[in-house]
Formats: sequence, C-alpha cells, structure tokens
Amino acid sequence: MNRLLEIVPECSGAIESIVNNSFLAGRELDAFSLLSQGFARPVYLPALKAENPNFDLLGRCFKFIEFGITSQNSSFRDATYFEALEPLMGGFVILRRSFLFMGHETRKEVLEMLNNFGVDVENIRGQV
Repeated sequence: MNRLLEIVPECSGAIESIVNNSFLAGRELDAFSLLSQGFARPVYLPALKAENPNFDLLGRCFKFIEFGITSQNSSFRDATYFEALEPLMGGFVILRRSFLFMGHETRKEVLEMLNNFGVDVENIRGQV
C-alpha cells in the first residue's frame, strides 16, 4: 500500500476510505479489494479511458503495475493481473493506449495474455 501511495498519490482518498471502512467493519484488507477500490476503479481505469489522458498519471500507474506483476507476493501479483491487466482485454482503444506506458514485464505479460485469448498480437504490435 505504501508503494502505491508513493507512486500514485491520487489513490490516497480512496485508500483512506477503504482502510477506514475495513477497520470499522472488522475486516482485513485483501489485495484484490485494495487494488480494485483504491487503484483501478477510482484512478487507473478512468485515466486510461479519458478522452484527454493524463500521460504523467498513466505513466505512474503503469510503473505501479510493473511493480505489482513482478512482486514476490503471489496474492498481490495475482490481484495486479486481475485488477490492472485483465481490464485491458475489454477494448482495443485502452489496450492500444496502454502499450505507450507499459514496462518490459507488463508488456510481456499482456502480449502473452493476448496470445492466449487468440488475438493477433502482431497486428496490435504493428499499430503501437
């Protein structure tokens, strides 16, 4: 969570709300909820879908994603795949835009996902 706030401080309001709600409800935080409600829904996906994208913010989001998919913590790594990479499979525009910001490992994983879904990877690579 500290790394997320360090790289993408725009998540701080959502993270604070999640932590407070979890504490009040007596629940433990899990990586999926944290990434979904604190990163993907409030910051990352809206930034990726924006008509006029904030390139600095997207660059930092993908820096965090690269951190997540290379994490030694399997729960955090799995949550990053599910909350940050799988949504890219939902539309060509966001997928294409995302390639501008991906780090090496993120790009490798996304290309593998696309290949597994039967998408013509060479066609997408040629348009990026």
